[in-house]
Amino acid sequence: MTETVMVLSIVVSGMSLGGLLVGLIVIEPVLGSLKVDHYRLMNTLLAHRMDKLMPALVGLAALGNAALTVLEDRLAARVLYGLATALFVGIAVVSRLAARPLYTWVETIDATDPPPEWEDVRLRWRAVHQVRVGLGAGAVALGAVAGALTL
Repeated sequence: MTETVMVLSIVVSGMSLGGLLVGLIVIEPVLGSLKVDHYRLMNTLLAHRMDKLMPALVGLAALGNAALTVLEDRLAARVLYGLATALFVGIAVVSRLAARPLYTWVETIDATDPPPEWEDVRLRWRAVHQVRVGLGAGAVALGAVAGALTL
């Protein structure tokens, strides 16, 4: 059973990191090039889809790593899975406390009369998202090392 949970955890963890990387490498540059009216629309459309996918993936990755923390016999692997779990939880916390308020604020922008600081949200979102990508990369690396220790 542990092997099955490990494989599923690695796959879901990788999918989580992949989704975060798409946001950083693809979505952010596209949104960064848009004017306020298109930015607001695209941000709303993308957030609507990603807000369903990413919390599920990150939550499943956290649960998988947490399960492996309990199931694994080797102490070093248990510690690494526990750290990976904490990093995935960190992604959820950063998303809820830092990214969600930015999305909410963008939805209130009047495209015909945007506030002067509306473009600052792009830099803030990029910084927040870089933190999430870093947490995700760390979590995947820790989970991979923990898995390698169990082979």
